[in-house]
Amino acid sequence: VYTKPTSGAPAVPKDLEARLARLEAAIGEAHLRAPALSGDLAGRPLLEATHRLAGKLALLEPASLEQVDSRLAALNHRLAQLTSDKREPLADADTQTRVAELYELVKKWDGLADSVHGIVGRLTALRELHEQAMQFSGALNLIDQSQRASSAQLESSASLLAGLEKRLTEDLKTVQANTASLQERMKALGK
Repeated sequence: VYTKPTSGAPAVPKDLEARLARLEAAIGEAHLRAPALSGDLAGRPLLEATHRLAGKLALLEPASLEQVDSRLAALNHRLAQLTSDKREPLADADTQTRVAELYELVKKWDGLADSVHGIVGRLTALRELHEQAMQFSGALNLIDQSQRASSAQLESSASLLAGLEKRLTEDLKTVQANTASLQERMKALGK
């Protein structure tokens, strides 16, 4: 019982497919040990695996081998160019001068790089000292302001005291004059 091919695929009788399935079950996948073969064929039916192998075999035809060979030759030539470019010394004198300058700069930086950690530590300590100095300066400003206020109050109090003293002196003179006048009157009344 053969069927007509429908899509260009070879006609496979149902009986043959059943026999292939039994063969696959009997043989198993243990015989496909080559990694190149069993990589994408593992777990596939035998018929599908043979179709895939036929496709890979078609890649080995002389026409496709020539294309692969020409591509490999082009890649090999490009690789040789890249490696020879890296081996050639720098031809440009200006570029060599710049490279030498950069090398000297990096060499100088190497000496400084070791001391950077110490400089950072010193700067941190100086920052703390600066903050303490700012706090001290703020406290000193407060003391100066309160001293100025106290001086102003002392001057005000001194002027008030001088005024009071002057007034008390005048009042004392007035009291003494009144007392003297009262004593004279009492003497005059007592005579």
